[in-house]
Amino acid sequence: MAREQNRIREVAEQLHGLGYPLVQTQVRVPSAVRLRVDVLAWAVNDEGAIVPSLAIEIQNGQRPEAALPLLAQVRAALGTVEHYILAEDRWFLAGRGLRMIQPADGPPTPRRHSEGQLKSLELVTELLQQRIWSNTKAGSDGNQNGSALSAFVDAVSVDSDRSTIETVHGDVVAVEPTVLWNARRAVLADIAERDRTTSQHVSRPGISSAISSLVGARLEGTVVDPFCGSGSFLWLLQERAVCEGRDIETIGRDIRQDVIHVASVIGQTAPTGITFEIGDAFADALPEADVIVTAPPMGVRLTTPHKLQNGTSTRQADVAAVDVSLRALKPGGRAVFQLAPGMTFQSVSEAYRDYLSHEYRVAALIGCPPGSAYGTMIQTVLMVVDKSPAGETFVAQLSEDWETQLAPNGPVMMAALSHIDGPGNGSR
Repeated sequence: MAREQNRIREVAEQLHGLGYPLVQTQVRVPSAVRLRVDVLAWAVNDEGAIVPSLAIEIQNGQRPEAALPLLAQVRAALGTVEHYILAEDRWFLAGRGLRMIQPADGPPTPRRHSEGQLKSLELVTELLQQRIWSNTKAGSDGNQNGSALSAFVDAVSVDSDRSTIETVHGDVVAVEPTVLWNARRAVLADIAERDRTTSQHVSRPGISSAISSLVGARLEGTVVDPFCGSGSFLWLLQERAVCEGRDIETIGRDIRQDVIHVASVIGQTAPTGITFEIGDAFADALPEADVIVTAPPMGVRLTTPHKLQNGTSTRQADVAAVDVSLRALKPGGRAVFQLAPGMTFQSVSEAYRDYLSHEYRVAALIGCPPGSAYGTMIQTVLMVVDKSPAGETFVAQLSEDWETQLAPNGPVMMAALSHIDGPGNGSR
């Protein structure tokens, strides 16, 4: 086994020397059970994309022809063009039909040496994940060398001026900017699934999508998230604005400097920018906003009471967060919150709920089951509040299929939008 691993490394180094921009070893073959190809080299195609090009299988103690079925599966799954076998220091080239082999001098140099870009979101996400977890695998919690957020920043910040990634083997490879932006978001969500600390600053994709949709027809002007974390909600709203041809200004604020740094790093290659700033939403006035989207900290008590708009006070951070957000909302504006359910029934917030129901339009309350927020198994509630005259509230309680129900064309989402943006409610 050691001899085979050494041979694989030698072949990988040889391919690097020939000019292949990305070389992987022991690569799992998609859609195949427990099959791996020893070496996979990527090259630049005619469209400037870095794609799977050359597959090599190393045979010890077997006929070289025995590798042909595996190489056929690699070609079917990855679209590789050339296929080689190394058996007892002898090179063989597989024919086009992958049924015959012939002696060869070794792998060729790539046809194109111009700089290309990786454009596969799945691959870039996988390469980033490998880099992060290889750097932290020695720790019992997967994080010996610092926080998971720090590990993420270290892995994605190869060069802030270029759209590149560094693989676990040290290759620095150019990536199409939007692909890198989406891969960084996907990797951070993966970390949040595993790391409780990170989970406090990342929202589930299904929730981010729902928040973006529930903004509905009010998406315009200045959009603010006072407790933005890594920017999960704002990124989705920016994407939606671009798709719909809307011009919005987005501002994210968070009290933690490291979290703001993470959000900024993610956005280095985003198609449109977001202003991320450090600030305490409970101490510093928020900018006036046409739209506010946020998931305030759950289960947190403030050190000093916050005076609410109805004259009462609270130490509950989520209630105070709703209050400071609505204070910053322009007339006719909309706020969409993800909250712990206590806001909707606890007696300590009853007076403030009564105030909201008379002074604002609480347009929707949608209950989501445990697991709808990373890092906790409590239920959550999506609350839509318009700074408009009071009206009826759309109410729903979802179960395990909540993501399907809240998808852009999901039944509950369609019903909610029909209510909150129906005739007379969708525009100012």
